Amino acid sequence: MPSPLIDMSIVCLLDAGIDSEIAKALPSTKAARHDKSVVYTLKRIYRRVTTVAFTEGNLRWMDRILHERPDVVFNLAESASPLEPSVAACLELCGCAYTGSGPLAIMLTNDKIKSRRLLRAYGLRVPEFVELSPRKPIRIDFDPPFIVRPASLSASTGLYADSVTMTADDVPRLAHRIWRRFSGPALCEEFIVGREFRVGMCEDGRGRMKSSAIFESFMREQKPGWAFRTFAIRNSPRITKANCAIQRYTGRPAHLVSALVGTSCRAVSVLNVEGYATLDIRLDRSGTPVILEVNSNPGLTAGSFWGRPSFSATIRNIVDAGMRRKQADG
Repeated sequence: MPSPLIDMSIVCLLDAGIDSEIAKALPSTKAARHDKSVVYTLKRIYRRVTTVAFTEGNLRWMDRILHERPDVVFNLAESASPLEPSVAACLELCGCAYTGSGPLAIMLTNDKIKSRRLLRAYGLRVPEFVELSPRKPIRIDFDPPFIVRPASLSASTGLYADSVTMTADDVPRLAHRIWRRFSGPALCEEFIVGREFRVGMCEDGRGRMKSSAIFESFMREQKPGWAFRTFAIRNSPRITKANCAIQRYTGRPAHLVSALVGTSCRAVSVLNVEGYATLDIRLDRSGTPVILEVNSNPGLTAGSFWGRPSFSATIRNIVDAGMRRKQADG
């Protein structure tokens, strides 16, 4: 017999167009499929769940939320876009309880330069890097291999199969591609040769960020230690399958798990990340964890990554974390 629904009102804030996509049996985009799994899980837990579409350029979405007067807004809008911190700031200014990180943490995690400088100041290992701007000469004072990527975009956006190079002579060409395609600064950073992991973090019932899962990326078509996930591999199931990219839960050895989780807990604390997050971490040749990226408010899906102890439990923990923050601020 199913458990009784919790008597709470939840508004799920989605990107424009997603609300119509999730009504389909098979949504056409990865983002819509992820958001559909969240909305349907919320409806299995809470008594009143409605969806609101975020629209840029007006505040009708905010008017709808204020009219609904929900207990919590489940914030899935504008993930990893320049507008993402502003959405959280609007929810905060209006006094809404909402899920995930606040505007400052989102801004920091979306900015690889600021976040890495802060993490490094607290003694956490990050790749050596230099910001590349069209208006400044390119000077690199660390050794290859190099990887060139956008400075403020996540989810592997701007990463291609040829983004790693062994020579500084290639860096200007790769930087010009980033400037041309994304109209923003680029990073040339130290490519860490070694194993790559993704660590999921979620607040537990006591408000502590804990690891939900750890996965290791393998790509059999690339040399061990040199594999990395391009945008195409991350976002296209066909290309993922063709490149033999797989992820596997890593439960042992215990010292490796402890190092990854300990590094992740320190990083989310430094950046004031709340609710849930993922971290991309590589191990350098000495076995030291190197933080590539902290992702606040990452995509949620009912697959195995967020399935411990269950996807429903994860969603409920995220909602409860939003409620706790509102009560603490209140």
